[in-house]
Amino acid sequence: MCLYRPYRSSQMTGSGGMLCVKLPRLLSWLPSAPVFVLFCCVFAAALNAAEPAGFQQQAQPDSEVQANVERLFAALVRNPRFGTSFDRVVRWHNQQGSLAAMQARLAAHGQGMPLPGDADASATLGIPATCTPEAALLLSGMIALQRADVTTAVPLLTAAAAGRATDPLPSWYLARAQLQLGATEAAIAAFEQSLSRRPARSDLLELYRDYAVALTRAQRNDEAMSVWKRLEAAFPGDRRVAQLVAESLGREGRWSDALERFEALASTATDPEQRAQLRLSSVELLQQLRRDADALQTLTELLADVDPEGWLARDVRRRIEAVILKQRSPAQLVQFYEQWLQQHSEDLASIERLAAALQLDNRATEAERWLQKAIELAPAQVSLRESLIEIQVRSGRLQEAAQQYEILCAASDRASEYHRRLGLLHLQRSDLKPEERQQLALQAWSPLLSEAETQATVAADVADLLEKAGRPERALELAQKATRIAPDQPQFVQQLGERLLRRQQPQQARDVWMRLARAPLRSPDTLLMLAEILQRAGFTVEALQTMREVCSEETGLTERLRFAEMLREAGGFGEAPSPGSDLTSEFTPDACLSEALKQLDLALQQSESPEQQDQVLEQRSRLLLLSGRLPTELSLLSTAEATTDADKFLNCWRRVLGHDADSDPVNAVIAAREALQLQQGSPRVLNRLAALLEKSGRLTEAATVLEQLAEADPRQASATLQHLARTELRLGRADRALSAASRMTETWPDNPATWQFYAEIAFEAGQPAAAISALRQAVRVSPEDTEALKNLAGVLADRFETAESIQLLWQAFDTTTDSDSRLDLLARMTSLALRSQHFAEFLERVERRPANAEEPVPAALELALVLQEAGDFRRARGIVESAIAVDPENEQLLRRAVQLAERERNPEAATRWQLQLVRNLNSLDEVRRLLALDAVDTRQFSAAELLRNAVQRQPQRSMIHEAVQLALSAQQEP
Repeated sequence: MCLYRPYRSSQMTGSGGMLCVKLPRLLSWLPSAPVFVLFCCVFAAALNAAEPAGFQQQAQPDSEVQANVERLFAALVRNPRFGTSFDRVVRWHNQQGSLAAMQARLAAHGQGMPLPGDADASATLGIPATCTPEAALLLSGMIALQRADVTTAVPLLTAAAAGRATDPLPSWYLARAQLQLGATEAAIAAFEQSLSRRPARSDLLELYRDYAVALTRAQRNDEAMSVWKRLEAAFPGDRRVAQLVAESLGREGRWSDALERFEALASTATDPEQRAQLRLSSVELLQQLRRDADALQTLTELLADVDPEGWLARDVRRRIEAVILKQRSPAQLVQFYEQWLQQHSEDLASIERLAAALQLDNRATEAERWLQKAIELAPAQVSLRESLIEIQVRSGRLQEAAQQYEILCAASDRASEYHRRLGLLHLQRSDLKPEERQQLALQAWSPLLSEAETQATVAADVADLLEKAGRPERALELAQKATRIAPDQPQFVQQLGERLLRRQQPQQARDVWMRLARAPLRSPDTLLMLAEILQRAGFTVEALQTMREVCSEETGLTERLRFAEMLREAGGFGEAPSPGSDLTSEFTPDACLSEALKQLDLALQQSESPEQQDQVLEQRSRLLLLSGRLPTELSLLSTAEATTDADKFLNCWRRVLGHDADSDPVNAVIAAREALQLQQGSPRVLNRLAALLEKSGRLTEAATVLEQLAEADPRQASATLQHLARTELRLGRADRALSAASRMTETWPDNPATWQFYAEIAFEAGQPAAAISALRQAVRVSPEDTEALKNLAGVLADRFETAESIQLLWQAFDTTTDSDSRLDLLARMTSLALRSQHFAEFLERVERRPANAEEPVPAALELALVLQEAGDFRRARGIVESAIAVDPENEQLLRRAVQLAERERNPEAATRWQLQLVRNLNSLDEVRRLLALDAVDTRQFSAAELLRNAVQRQPQRSMIHEAVQLALSAQQEP
């Protein structure tokens, strides 16, 4: 059996419309990989098992909330319809676990039968006197439809439609139910009946849409088209309706009909941005119809109409490149941009894209020529020069690249960065002698050297550059200067010492680090830092002497424990001394052990709580165990005589911890019971005793001790009762486990975590009905608790109550603001929508959610995730790429684009977006990910150049070694 494991709190105590819709709306969609909580699969008979008595004491529903729901229900019976009021009434009954009872009461009222008498009055709303039988039948049928119980819904809605002869809603809802039963003809008759009853204008649009979509899905396309035309005729000249029809037709695969309408809307649009979005919708449909030439023509016309530097132009260019590269070579893309630039010669962004296409086609010389032309038009545009430098470096023309860097150094507000890059570039030049390279690098860094005279941080950075240039002495001088410029900042002293250590000058490094022990740097923190530095560098004696100095002054518990640990390591207890450690007679193993014990004794005196005492004593027991002296210590403690109760207790307690460290739970339990006699009811002792008994397999005794602990320490009763409940389950005593969990719900009835824990225990005890009731109670006491909603939704999903499960997940989605949680919830809902064959309606709901124009990225990621989970990787990638056009530096969007391109098996797109990440972040990790892509498109980059740039940013030895390995791997690949 698969056991349910709900979330356990640590605080137990207290598109449809095509891709062309406006970008803020387009980006109001999307999501991430699902991590489902699995609940148990149980026998149907077990679902009706009786609840334990202890569970019956549930918190009563909040009276104010119930009063509000009663007012909504009173209004609902006067005007029964799906909407906010209906949702809130259903949600309230779901929280009470009484929705089925409410449906039965309404059905009985509508049929003139006596109301069932088994309903809990506090969990089921009373039926108002104003509720007519017909309204009751309609509401009962609506609830059945909401619960996906269509066999019950159809007769109820049929009776309601007959009884409310002028109301279009019962027939409309009946049509929905008939569709779910697969009775298309009956559904059509119900739709026509609803339309004949003259529905309100506010309902007419949705009614026609439901009707047409139903016909389309029944493969009755001509009839569906007729319904769409009836809708357009009902709203003549209404552009909003016309666009809704076009979007719906596109969503249902009627691409030609949708295209005709989008083109008509675009031709009459007066707002330029709206016209552009409508034309993008047309492009999407043309691609679906495999009319790539027409799509390219439309995109080309659109590119001429938009701002060439705006996000929309970037999106249009991206689409153009996707259309051309889908089945053709980069040469055709080059040809397109060359033809475009014949009439738009000053479109700098297109020149940049042309240069990229030429590089993709291995025509670097032509790419360089175009970039130089663009630079003549806009000499101040930095991105153009950076692209030119990239080409020149890739082709090995470093001198020309250096000239471009010199221009950037003179004009850019990032001059310091370009001076740094220029110097590093000179060091790579093979056309110069080593001395000339160094000289040019120093000249490039001269402005940085000037800044280094007064800025310690710059001095330290330039010292690293000089070391790369083969000037270690000058680098050392600058590192020393940094310590003089900022004499009160210890990090520069630390860096200087590390530089000396790399130069194989350990004694000089030690002397520099010792400055941390003198004014003005000396402080408890710097002394502790010094001790750690010295120990890492192998100066064990000096590190210990420094720690002794730290502990000789007024110091805290943490420092003494750290000193004792260092002494243990130096003495070789548990591990050999560090290689190269030259311990003097001052720090022999015996001396280290003696001083470590002394520090632990002092730490014990400083302890301010039982927890701190236990920390010290446990470290002391471990030290004695590793040194082989624990048996002697335990023997002495067993015969020692103490005069006061406190000393007697400490003696016993040391034996408890000592035997525990020595893996001797039997004697540890004996000592713990002695300690309990000295401090009866001590939570500290009871907690340890329970753990020891459990460790030795004496679970029955452990459960008894846990009962005592729960009474003795009310502050920790929650954790203790959880432990007790799990122990009782291990003993097979399900009733006692449920009783322990029930005590938590009685003590903290308003904490949803207690009810979730009860549900966990109830599932494991084989009482699923009680578990589900507990989960509903968790939602009831905290309707905005995301985990409670997810847990209940998961259980209902396992029982195939999919509709309610999705509604609960929507409730959680609307509550949470955490992006990862929202994506997880969408992934869960997508899976359920696919399972229940209601994905189209779910996708439409996601698409039609209000967009946040100020934060479009989360919405784009959410919609893309839904499409990804449904297997539509191409369209999901299109959503993300459109968002990248708005925010081209967004790392999260770029990573998702790479992921989707890989899932789509599109190596060109995956390489392009991962290469963008490499250029944005310039790290070896990103280069590694690029080279690891399946079928990576190596035409787009030079692996050697990317690795060299990454190593320049991360010059650590390990990084260099990894870069070499990656370069060798790249060379070996075909």
